[in-house]
Amino acid sequence: MALYGQEYVPLLDTNKVWNIYENWIYFGETRPHFLERCETDTTRFIIKKEWHSEHIEELGYLFEDTVSQKVYYTNVNGDEVLLYDFSLSEGDVFEYMLVTKVDSIQLLDGTYRKRIEFEDGYYYYWIEGIGSYMGGLLWTDWYFKKNIPEAWLLCHYENDSLLYMNDEFDTCNFSFIINNTETLNKSLIPKIYPNPFSQKLSISFENPVFGEKHEIMIKALDGRVVYKETLNSDISLDLSFLSKGIYLLVLINKDFQHTTKIIKL
Repeated sequence: MALYGQEYVPLLDTNKVWNIYENWIYFGETRPHFLERCETDTTRFIIKKEWHSEHIEELGYLFEDTVSQKVYYTNVNGDEVLLYDFSLSEGDVFEYMLVTKVDSIQLLDGTYRKRIEFEDGYYYYWIEGIGSYMGGLLWTDWYFKKNIPEAWLLCHYENDSLLYMNDEFDTCNFSFIINNTETLNKSLIPKIYPNPFSQKLSISFENPVFGEKHEIMIKALDGRVVYKETLNSDISLDLSFLSKGIYLLVLINKDFQHTTKIIKL
């Protein structure tokens, strides 16, 4: 049974942010932290790609027909394609992709959105109002992203609130690092366990740097900071005072920022 509302949730909005991960396997290069944003230009939306506010690149234009629930993309060369059709039903075909299921997905704020699942040798899906979990907003940028072995939506924000986090990564942010995925994961991402937890939560580093400090913040989904600590080694946090629910743990040092979802039982 569908749990999403009958009213269509538009995809394009200047208050939305898509946080994307890219992995160039063949070149041993990872670009795991950039944002896609929309800015208005009369009746169109300009899609921009941003690395840490230092490098901003325009990727083209988007137009949305909220009546037909279709989104069109025009690339920098002026070529227009149909990017999304959120009116699809099970059994329909979009380009070469078969719609295998239309159901609901629950977001971090407790609301539900329509999810359209596809199968063409790979499994992926679109979320109404958010876009594709494979590749982000521009899930198939015809001149660019089709050549990337991996491009994933990590997180999606609306009005500065986190609504979606990709469970396969369970993180929102990495710094811009030229490395391979295996080295990146082992050297930077801390181990956070158990998760879910009931009383204490442990944080440990596989390759800690002596004397390096990390700032920890735990945020409620409304953005409130409910816990803050500075550490320079492995630690066990007593979080028994927290109410049951979902929180975001943000770990920051001079080289990177790591955000992960934690669940208090």
